[in-house]
Amino acid sequence: MPAPGAQQLERELSAGRLRPFYYLAGEEIYRRDQAVKKIRALVNPDDFNYYSAQADKADMGEVVSLAATAPVFSARRLIILSRADKLKAEPRRLLSDYLSNPLETTCLVLTSDERKAGKDDQIAKICEGAGARFLFYGLRADEAEQWVIERAAEAGSRISREAAGLLVDCAGTDLNALERETSKLLIYTAGSKTAIGPEAVLESLGFSKEENPFELSAALLRRDSARALLLTDKLLADGQEPVFLLSLISSNLMKILKVRRMSAAGTPKQQIFAEARLNAYYDSDFIRAAENFGDDKTLLSAIDKALDAEAALKSSSAEAGALLKSLILKALPQKR
Repeated sequence: MPAPGAQQLERELSAGRLRPFYYLAGEEIYRRDQAVKKIRALVNPDDFNYYSAQADKADMGEVVSLAATAPVFSARRLIILSRADKLKAEPRRLLSDYLSNPLETTCLVLTSDERKAGKDDQIAKICEGAGARFLFYGLRADEAEQWVIERAAEAGSRISREAAGLLVDCAGTDLNALERETSKLLIYTAGSKTAIGPEAVLESLGFSKEENPFELSAALLRRDSARALLLTDKLLADGQEPVFLLSLISSNLMKILKVRRMSAAGTPKQQIFAEARLNAYYDSDFIRAAENFGDDKTLLSAIDKALDAEAALKSSSAEAGALLKSLILKALPQKR
């Protein structure tokens, strides 16, 4: 049975429920750190009843002794240990023994960047058996979109799903980066009485409506090589990372191939938009354009060239602008 996730822990903490121990695992550091902050706020320890350290650098004998000691003039003691998965055998044994019979007035929080527990990780097994191991996995794109929408609502703003999807497309699904960009967007649009739209997202990110990565995507889809080359030059001059632009080009080529094949198989339009992660604002004509975009052989060849370009781009001798523009010219079939 999979470990419960961040949402279940959020429900518990919102209800004021505290466990004697937690094991918070997974690669989504932002939500994990937020959970730790909420646990600390509930325990509300003073300096006498609070201890924090990296598990693999702490004296586990002292930590266990502290955990087994009643709090000083307080209802609870809070101990936070990061890097729990890095513990050696003996400290792991000491901590496992404590977890088998924890003190109810101590709240011990263990964190780990690892999503999967090792087969010999007795600590993770004990916590999982007690229902106290919670998994913080990386968000899917649709989950990240919903997070942006809810984050805006918490701040008293509204954002359209198209705009939220656009922000996720630009910032990615890592919540540390997404929180920064969402906060910037909310400050940029403060006072607006209308829902935040895609144009505001682009402006907040520092792009004009006419010159941005999504216009480059549109130029590629239209097979407009002149426009694509011009936008590439402008985006590079504005400081856009060449690796990001290369990723944009290659991901668009793969998306075009996927949409062509789904369309040829008779997949409904709504399903294509969902599975291909098309943006309703920028990709309204994507399916038709993909159907008219050369042939599969041309696309597959272009995708191979993009992989070669990625390796070349990592070489110090590669000139990013020339490499990207060469790829564009090779990838785009000529219009008839």
